[in-house]
Amino acid sequence: MSIWTNSAAFLLLSTAVAQAAAVEVAAPDGFCVAEGTIEERVLIRPCEEADAPDILLTALAGAEGSAAALSDTIEAVQWISSPQGRAAMSANNRAEDISILELSSRGSALVMLVRDAGLAEPGWRVLVPLQDRLVTLTVTGEIGLNPAAGRTLTENFLAAMVQKNK
Repeated sequence: MSIWTNSAAFLLLSTAVAQAAAVEVAAPDGFCVAEGTIEERVLIRPCEEADAPDILLTALAGAEGSAAALSDTIEAVQWISSPQGRAAMSANNRAEDISILELSSRGSALVMLVRDAGLAEPGWRVLVPLQDRLVTLTVTGEIGLNPAAGRTLTENFLAAMVQKNK
């Protein structure tokens, strides 16, 4: 049975995924890891000395072995685009709240610009396999108003994470 059609697939993108000690978090230039976590997410904000808009980056790692979910890119995209996949990405667990505005791949990662009716602005999401875990990176806040700047920051965040976890 496909990993995307069994019940474990929902857990890969939900807030209940396991904390991953094996994945090291790296912030892009101008950003610093915030103290503490929320629902096992690592929070990253502009450093105090940075003159940056209100932006929040997060990193959330799935359970060991969850990176297999991205082994077939076509199947992964089909699942993400399905009602079950969109519901897993929604702040309110409702597929109808999610619109995928842009979707592309960068190496083994999937990069998305997503509008969630439960959030004020569109945000960027990345699904990337790191240390045998499916890692979800998010970039949200005022950056959603400028897709080009959001994409650049998202790709810089992805590059920092990949470099740190080689």
